[in-house]
Amino acid sequence: MIESAFLSIDLPAYIVATLAGLSGGLVGTLLLLKKQTMMADALSHSILPGLALAYIITGTMGTLALFSGALASCLFAGALIYLIQRITTLNANMAMGITLTSMFALGVILLELFIGGRVHLDTEHALYGALELIYWPDPGNIDTMPEQILTLSLVTILVMLIIGLGHQYLKLALFDSHYANLQGLSELKISALILLLTVLVAVASFDAVGSILVLALFACPPACARMVTDKFSRQIIWSGLIGAACGIGGYFTGAVLPPLLGFENSLSAAGSIAVLAGATQLCFILFAPEYGVLAQIVHKDKKSKNMGQ
Repeated sequence: MIESAFLSIDLPAYIVATLAGLSGGLVGTLLLLKKQTMMADALSHSILPGLALAYIITGTMGTLALFSGALASCLFAGALIYLIQRITTLNANMAMGITLTSMFALGVILLELFIGGRVHLDTEHALYGALELIYWPDPGNIDTMPEQILTLSLVTILVMLIIGLGHQYLKLALFDSHYANLQGLSELKISALILLLTVLVAVASFDAVGSILVLALFACPPACARMVTDKFSRQIIWSGLIGAACGIGGYFTGAVLPPLLGFENSLSAAGSIAVLAGATQLCFILFAPEYGVLAQIVHKDKKSKNMGQ
C-alpha cells in the first residue's frame, strides 16, 4: 500500500520537481550571464492571462489549449518588454517590472470576472502550483502518465539538445558579442533563442510548480554555480545539477518529511523547494571555495600577512 502510494503520488511529483529544477537551472545560467534573470520573473507572471484567456475561449483545461495560451501570453510579454525599451528611455529592468505587474494583474482580473473558481485555476494555483496534486493512476503505464511529466520531459530534452549542440555559439555570443556579430551571430538572434527557451521552461513548469518556484529555479541554481566556477560549461552542469537537487530535496522536505516526523500536515512543496534553493544559494555565498565570503576573508588575511612580511 505504501509502495503504491509512493509510485502514484510521490514519484511523479519527484520527477516533475527534478525536471523543473534541471531545465530551470540550465536556462537560468544563460539568463544570468546575459544579465536578464529578471526576464524569468516577468515571463512567469505573464503566463496567467494566457491561461485565463485560453480557458475562456476554448472552455477546456486541456494541455494543448493552456500551453498555447500561456506560450502566446509569454511571447506577447517578451515583445512588449522589447517595445517599451525601444520607444521609451526606460531600462530593461523597469520595462520588465511594468510588464510583469500589468500582465499578472490582468490575469487576476480575468480570473475573477470570467472564471470565478469554476475550475482549478486561481491566483493561489498560479503562485504556488499544484505539485502535490500530480497523480499517476497506473505507474509505468505511459498512457496514464501525468501530462506535466510528458511536457517537462520534452522541454528538458529540447533545452539540453540546444545548449549541448549550440554550446560554442552561445558561449561566443554571451562573452564576446562583438566578435559573434562578425561571425553572423547577431545579438538579436541569441536573445530570441534564450527568450524562447525561457518561455518554454516557464510555461511547462508553471502548472505544476507556480510562478514563485519557476523564478527561484531560474535564479538560485545559476547563482550558486557562478560562485563555484568561471568556466561556461561547468556553470551549465553545476546549475542543472543544483536545480535538480533542490527539486528533489525540497519536495522531500515539504511533502514527505513532516508526516515522518509526526506532524499532521505537510508543507507546500513548491514553497519548500524555493526555500531550499534560497538556503542553498546562501550556503554557496558563504562557503564557496574561491568566491565565498569566508574564502575571500581568508585570501585577504593571507595577502595582508604576505605584505607584512
